[in-house]
Amino acid sequence: MAERDCVIVSGASKGIDAAIAERGPGAGLVNNLGVHLSAPVASLETRAYETVMALNATAVLVAARETHAYLRDRGGLIVNIGSFFDKLGAPDNLAYCASKAAVAAMTRCMAVEWAAADIRVLNVAPGYIRTDLNRDDLARERVKTCLGGRIPTGGPAKLRTSPNSPGPCSANPSVS
Repeated sequence: MAERDCVIVSGASKGIDAAIAERGPGAGLVNNLGVHLSAPVASLETRAYETVMALNATAVLVAARETHAYLRDRGGLIVNIGSFFDKLGAPDNLAYCASKAAVAAMTRCMAVEWAAADIRVLNVAPGYIRTDLNRDDLARERVKTCLGGRIPTGGPAKLRTSPNSPGPCSANPSVS
């Protein structure tokens, strides 16, 4: 793992500690981190692949592991946000698909290992939701045409926050 990726992963650990220091131990964790990279497999650079894996998979492990330390004596819930891409073979998406498949596998292992401590671990694998992460890709004509025929609403959901939320990092986002 590159130095930059180590900083990102250690940031996940420090973020858990900082949140608990500020707010006290919560009932669990929502692990919602992701980066997307489109590249054909034949030209996918190892460094780019490792960065996607560090952000989408390794940081999930670190955040869950650090949260486990606070939940192991009282139980709780960890929700890992995966993707339905974890089971797809999609052109130009090897790094993203592999990282989300890793999240799904890690979730199953965590769920089995931590069940006796009453820690539930779930993987939520949504379909297409328009976010800053995928806005450019979803704007491509080929993608819009493909999704328009596959999604009953004619396209991806849009992420919204409730009127009472403080902003896009709210704990109460809704999907339309």
